[in-house]
Order: sequence, then C-alpha cells, then structure tokens
Amino acid sequence: MGPSKPRGTSFLSAGCALFGLSAAAAGATSTIDGVVEFTETRVSVSRRGVTLALRDLTGDGALELIRIDGSGVLVRQLRPSGVYAETGTLFPWVDANVGWDLADLDGDGRTEMLLVTDGRSITSMTFDEAAGWSERAKLFETATYLPAGVARVPFARDIDGDDRLDLVLPGPGRFHLRMNRGLPAGSGETASGASTPGTLAWSPPIEVAYEPEIDYDLGDPNRLSSTFGQNIRVPWFSMSDVDGDGTQDLVSETEERVAFHLARPEIEAVPTWELDLSELKNGASVSDVDLDDLLSVVSGFAQWRVEDLDGEFPKDLVIGSEGTFKIYLGGAATGIVKKPDQVLKASGNVLYFFVRNVTGDARPDLQVVRGERVSLARLLKYLVVPGQLDFDVFTYGNEDGLFARKPTKRTTLGLRVPRLFKLFDEFDEIAKELEAQWDIPARRIDWDGDGQEDDVVDEVDGQLVVYRNCAPGEQKFENLTLKSGIDGLIERVIIQDLDRLDDGGESVIDLGELDAFAVAPGKALRDATSGAAVAARAPLWAGKDDRQFRATDLDGDGRVDFVTVIDGEKSLQVQFLVRK
Repeated sequence: MGPSKPRGTSFLSAGCALFGLSAAAAGATSTIDGVVEFTETRVSVSRRGVTLALRDLTGDGALELIRIDGSGVLVRQLRPSGVYAETGTLFPWVDANVGWDLADLDGDGRTEMLLVTDGRSITSMTFDEAAGWSERAKLFETATYLPAGVARVPFARDIDGDDRLDLVLPGPGRFHLRMNRGLPAGSGETASGASTPGTLAWSPPIEVAYEPEIDYDLGDPNRLSSTFGQNIRVPWFSMSDVDGDGTQDLVSETEERVAFHLARPEIEAVPTWELDLSELKNGASVSDVDLDDLLSVVSGFAQWRVEDLDGEFPKDLVIGSEGTFKIYLGGAATGIVKKPDQVLKASGNVLYFFVRNVTGDARPDLQVVRGERVSLARLLKYLVVPGQLDFDVFTYGNEDGLFARKPTKRTTLGLRVPRLFKLFDEFDEIAKELEAQWDIPARRIDWDGDGQEDDVVDEVDGQLVVYRNCAPGEQKFENLTLKSGIDGLIERVIIQDLDRLDDGGESVIDLGELDAFAVAPGKALRDATSGAAVAARAPLWAGKDDRQFRATDLDGDGRVDFVTVIDGEKSLQVQFLVRK
C-alpha cells in the first residue's frame, strides 16, 4: 500500500518571519435558494522568508496549516467550525542550518517532517494533536548536502513510478537513492538495517556518482560592484524501464552526457553505458552564423530517444544529430556498440524530432521538424512587408521496426508575420490583452461530486462564484505541465493539431493575433459561464493582483473547499473558505 503523494496544496513561498493570522467570523453568505455557506480564515504573510503549506499531519483527513520560517515550524489546526485556530504548536529550530521536506513516506495518510541538520543523518518527526511534534526518528546515516540557513530540500519524490515516495539524498559527489518498498516489509533493508514485518522497508542504497560542471565568474576586480561566484550543474535523473526487461533503470542526464544505469539485477553506481552528446553535435560560434540561413545555427542539435520500434526485446535507440537519424535495434541495452541498423538523412534545417505513434497502429513513427531558410535580408523585408515563415513536419511511418525511407506525410505550421513596423505599434496592445486573459482566475472543478470537472469557479465583482455544469472540453493551454517533458508540451500545443491534417495540410498561426491563438484557459472558462446556474457565492478579500483559486478538501468531508491567494507587492493574502 502506500501512496505517498501527500494530500494538500503546493507550497506557498512568502517572505520574512512575520505571519499575521486573523480568524474571520464563521459567517456565511446566501444570495440564492440552496446556496452553500462558507466559513473563512484569512492569513496575511509578507513575501520573504516564510513558507505556508497545507498537509494532513494527523491522518484525520483535515489539512493543517503549516508555517515554516527561520524560527521554526508552526502548526495551526482546523477547528470543527471550519476556521483555523488563532494559536498553534511551535517547533523551534535548535540548529542554524536546516534542510526540510514534508512527505507521507509510509502511506498511512499522515504527513511527516523530514529533516537534515548535521549533514550526516536524515530524521523524521510526526505530529499529534495533543502531544505536538514527536522526537526525531533517524531514517538513515549518510553524508547529505546541508544548505545554509533554513531551506526546503526535496528529499522525497517518486522515482520509480510505484506511487510511493522514495528518498533522494544529495551528497558530496554522488546521489544517495533509497527506493521505498512500502508496508508490510518482507524484503529489502529497513532504516535500522534489518527487515522487520510492519516496518517501512527500503531498497539497498543506490549511489550514483556525478562530476559537477563548475563555472567560475571571477568578476572584475577593478569594479567594486562586480559579482564573484560560481555555478554548479549536476545531472537530472529519472527511473524508467529503459531496455524493456520489466525492471526500473536509472538515467542520469546533463546537456552534454547521458548515463544509463541498467538494473542487472541491481543498479550500480557505474553506468552500464553512456552517450556523449557533445561528440554528436557541433557547437555554433559567431563565425558559423550564415546570414543567408539563420536557422542553420540552431539546427545542430543532438537528441536521443528509446522506444520499442519492432516489438522485440530489448528496446531500440534512435539518435538524431545534424539532420542524420541512426536507429540501433536493441541499442537501449548496450548503447552504440555496432553499426546502425538504419540511417536516414533529412535535408534542410532540422530543428527537432519525435518518436511517437502518428498513424494509429501499434508502433511509433518518426516525425522530423524542419525550418525553411530564413535570411537576414528576409527578416529586414518583414519590417515593411508582411510574410510567412513555414515549418514542415515530416512523418516517416514505421515499417516492420524501421522507418520508411521517404516521408509518408508532410504537414506545415505557418507563422504569419505581419508588417513588423505595424506589429511593433500593436505589440503593447496584444501583450496587454494576453496578460488580461491569463490573469483571469477561473478554473474547472468538480463542485457537486459527480466525478466530472464540468463546474467553474471564478471571481465576479469581488465575490467567489461557482457555476454548475458549464465547463467546456479541456482547452489546449489548460493544465500544461512538464511531466511528459518538452516533447509532451510541444505535442499537445502544436503537433496534435498537425496530426489531424491530411498530407500537404497547413495550420497557420498569425503573430498579429496571438491573443486569439493563445486563449487562456481562464478566459475560455469565464466565457462558458454566461447564463449558467450559480451554485454558490462568497465574499473575497479585496484586491485583484494575480489572484489564484485552488480547490481542495480542507476539512476531509469529501467536498470541495477553496483557497484563494492574492500575490501583492509586499505580501501574500490567503483566504481559506470551508463549506458548511
């Protein structure tokens, strides 16, 4: 069992050690028959040095209000009336340097506080309504990076996709990974080093070495205002079944190098194989700039994909570089140890490529994005004459595990460029329109608990208003995330529209009408509320600067409550609305 994704809202980072909480009267508003009543709590907190979080610390379903700053951790509980208590339980810091995180590691519904204060051990604490915070329980003894001051360090994340939170401990020169094996324990190593039924079990430690890439900025010693410092870049890593054998493998990636740690059967610190991207691409310099073909500078990319092209184990490796695509069947298990099984060459400025199912069969296809030649003279021409820039997407169908030699489909994305002098004059107006759209706080919710997010919450004349059963289908720019990577983002916003076109089809985006193309989700939802039935209203904290709505169950009764946030110049104003 074990979820391990903690229930609650995202962290709200704010400022200084001031935290003013005023519990508003548990008043309610009722403007129509059957309207839902709310109780409210208002919190004003300055923007620097304070973090607010909502988490279920006791396992009763209600979310505690947690404030973390330089003085310690303060917990205020939700009263039965639906108002957060004015006083709370403070756990003061006894160490000058603290790294912390909040996570439900054992999946019991209670969020724990994870701490590192000495750079050597990870400890956890639990919260009890009567007793407050427990004594620290040691999880592991290992050298761990300790930030200066009080800072959140995201120790807990689900690396292997089993819905349990694992531990990622950054140490000197290596990452220390522990996979959460859940409850009850039957195998694996517990925090004490033994496997005991009923105790949270962990995998043996996985230590992945890395070489930090350090850039020094020595500044100008002749200038008193000069900045001295260094930037340290460490790899991003993730776990997935790279080779297709059914076990999770580890991938560590930087801009120049990818390291694959395959489980055979355990994951070793030394990579099974590596891919040096720097050898596959030519870095552009000033001397490489071709004024007759400006996009040629950005076309010297190197990318890799691991997919099952032929339906046979292990998975296959696709490498794209400088307009050349090499396919290594079974290459996910070994890397480049043989000649490629196929080589495809694409002319022109190849900007990106995808390996995804386009034709609707069971196997992925190759899609290549190519940009046309754009000269400096042509760009200068656009200052006075409108024109269009075309980007072609070529689809190479999958034929028995390899890609077709010639494109099976070609579609075009056209960027219509108005006369730039005119566009410059209108740019401020377009930007203001876009900003106004994206400032609309309306969002879709499941208000009535029917399992459908077809209701809308919005702000109207200083009130929170809930509309029933009026939300349109999900919009293109709604709920955009990077969980599926850059590929997934581009695919959703642009490529999916091109997939629906026939061979030779064209989709055009007019840069002079960006406000019509990039319609904000909030605007589309607000437009849909016209004439819709109102289910609830509640007065809101005055102010409209960057207001946000968050729908969550604050009191654990299974119904939607609301958190509203106004991001002002000097403070965050947070309002908690609990349904009676």
